[in-house]
Amino acid sequence: MSNATAGATVLIVNGVNLGVLAGADAHNFALLYTPDPVAPGSTISHWDTADTPNQLMEPAINPDLTHSLIAPFDMTLAEMHDMGWFTDANLDGQEDATVILDGCDTRVANGFAGNGALVSDLARSWVLQCRQTTTPGKAFERCFDDLAKEAKHADVISGDQSAHLRQCAQTKGSS
Repeated sequence: MSNATAGATVLIVNGVNLGVLAGADAHNFALLYTPDPVAPGSTISHWDTADTPNQLMEPAINPDLTHSLIAPFDMTLAEMHDMGWFTDANLDGQEDATVILDGCDTRVANGFAGNGALVSDLARSWVLQCRQTTTPGKAFERCFDDLAKEAKHADVISGDQSAHLRQCAQTKGSS
């Protein structure tokens, strides 16, 4: 015992902190499942087992799961969107028929591109890449234009798709 606590009364409280959500950090961000040792197929791709209520994307099936994938009942839809696995830009529970870039409907069918990826995944990856490597405005527009034109020349997307994607990126994606 240190001199600072010698003779002092020490109170230890063991209980649940109602100010923190179960399965979340101090900022209320959901924790990922990170066991040691690593559980192949589950580690970092599922929610922590402490989440309450249980979530569909936990590493085990639980009897209290709902059929709703939309918050506040479950975080699956948002997780899939964040990971790029689910093409639902507005998180309404329905896969988007067309590519949506920052709320702008490109009118481009959200089908598979010539390289096997969904067009929405390609376009969103270009937005992220250009945002990380340029500044908003003309530099962003040039970056997105270059990537879309490159994909068109490689027969990954058509000329019409390229034009519509670039138009939305210029009006919405550069802000």
